[in-house]
Amino acid sequence: MCDGPVISDLIRIIIYAYLLFDCFMGKITAPPIGDTPLQAHVLLQKTNPLFWSINNKFSRYFLFLHRYEYLKIIIRIAKISWICCIVGLGGFITRSITGISVFILSTSIIGIGKIGVRHRWHVPTWTLLALIFTKFKTNSVDHLITTYINSRYNAEPNQIIFDSGFSSKFIQCISLYTLFAAGISKLRNSGIQWILPGTLTFYLSDPTLDNFTVMSKFRKDLRRLILQYPLIIIMISGSSLIFELISIFALFFPSIRLIIVIFAWAFHFGILLLLSPNYLPQCVCYLMIIDIPCHTKIYQTNMNINYVDIFVIVTAIMIIVGYLLSLIYCYEGWPFTSVPMYALDRRQFTHDYLIDENQLNYLGNELHLLNGISVGCNDQFSFGETWIRITKNDGNMNIIKQICFHMCPFEYAFRHSLLSALIRSIVISKHEMDIFILNIFDILAADDLQFITKNEFISVEIHFKDGWKTYSTSKRIKEH
Repeated sequence: MCDGPVISDLIRIIIYAYLLFDCFMGKITAPPIGDTPLQAHVLLQKTNPLFWSINNKFSRYFLFLHRYEYLKIIIRIAKISWICCIVGLGGFITRSITGISVFILSTSIIGIGKIGVRHRWHVPTWTLLALIFTKFKTNSVDHLITTYINSRYNAEPNQIIFDSGFSSKFIQCISLYTLFAAGISKLRNSGIQWILPGTLTFYLSDPTLDNFTVMSKFRKDLRRLILQYPLIIIMISGSSLIFELISIFALFFPSIRLIIVIFAWAFHFGILLLLSPNYLPQCVCYLMIIDIPCHTKIYQTNMNINYVDIFVIVTAIMIIVGYLLSLIYCYEGWPFTSVPMYALDRRQFTHDYLIDENQLNYLGNELHLLNGISVGCNDQFSFGETWIRITKNDGNMNIIKQICFHMCPFEYAFRHSLLSALIRSIVISKHEMDIFILNIFDILAADDLQFITKNEFISVEIHFKDGWKTYSTSKRIKEH
C-alpha cells in the first residue's frame, strides 16, 4: 500500500496551485456560478430544494451544513489553508484543514447542481485528502522557519506513513480505478456494440454540444469531420475501451505508469474537445501516479509502524474495497462510484424525438432509480432539449430556461430532476409527474416570483415521432 513515489515539493505545489486555480475559474468553466467546492454556498443558495437530488445516506448526514453562512465560513477557512499548502506553511495542520474542508464542501453539494457523484472533482477531492499524509520539504516556508528562525519549529508528525509513498499509492488506486471502471461500464451498457460506429456517433451528434462557447467553431468542425469517417469512430471507441481496461495494470507495474498517464492526459483532452466534460483537475492529480526515478520510495529503515499508520492504512483499504463493491453492484453515490458512462446503446434513438410510447417506457425502465432519483442520467440523451419541454398555458415555447433562471442555475440539474420524475411516473405511478409539475407551478406562482398567475397553467410535453403530446399539466391536476 506504500510502494508509490514519495511526493516532491514541486508536485505538491503544482497540484495545490492548479486545483485552487480551477476553483477560481469555476464561473468560466461551468457558468453561471461554477461547480467546484468553493462555489458550494452560492450553488446551495440559488438551487431550490425541489431540485436537490441527494440519493444516498452518506450525503444526507451533511444536510445540517446546508446553510449559506456555514458553507461560507468553511470556504473562507479552506482558501486560507489552501494558500498555506501551496507555499508550504503549517504542515500537517493546514493540509488537514484543506483536505477535510474540501471533502465537506464536496459532500454538501452532492446532488445539488450535480448528480450522484461529482466526477470532475472526484479524484481531486481524494487527492487533497491523500496529500495530508505527505510532508512539506525543503521548498516550503516551514523549512525556512526551521532553518532561519526557530530550529525547534516542526509542524510535521513523526509517523512513518508521512515519509512513505502511501498517499501516491492511494491516489493511484483511486484514479486508475476510475479509468478501469469506465471501461467496465462501457462493456456493461453496450458490450461489443460500443465499438460499432453508431453508438459513439449518437453522442458526437448531440446538438447540446454546440452550446459550449470555448473554441466552439473548432470543436464543431472537428466533430463534423470525424462523423464523416466511421472507421475513425471505430478506432476512437475501440482504443478508448482498450486503454481504460488495461490502465489498471499500472497499479502493479511501475514501468508503465508514465505511459498510462500520458495516454490518460491525451484521452481526457480528447473528451474535452469532442464531448465537453472537463477533467483537467483529474489530469493534474495523475502526477501523483508517476514514479520519478530521482525520488526515493519509502525509506528502508527499522522505524516501527504504530497505531496511527495502521489506522490510516486500514481505512484506505476499506475505501478501496468500497470502490470494488460499488463497481460490482453498480452503485453510484458519494464517496463511491461505479463511473457510469456515455455508453448506452442509442442506435435506435434520435436526439429530436421519441419514436412512441414503447420507447418512452424502455427509457424509463433502463435508467434505474435510487431512492426515487435516477442514477442513470450520465447520458446525453437524458438532457432532452428537443424531446421534452415545459410550456406555459397553450403556448409552444419551452420555458425551462426561464424556470432555471429563477430556481436552478444549472439547467442539466433541473433536467435531471425532471427526468427522475418522468421515470418515477413510468415505473411507479403517473401521479409522480403530476406532483412534480404542481410543485413547480406553486413556486413560479409564489408572490416573490409571480412568473405565472394562479389562473394560468404549465404542462410537461413529450415529442413523439407524430408530434408533441401533453404528458402532465397543472390545469388537469387542479380540475381534479
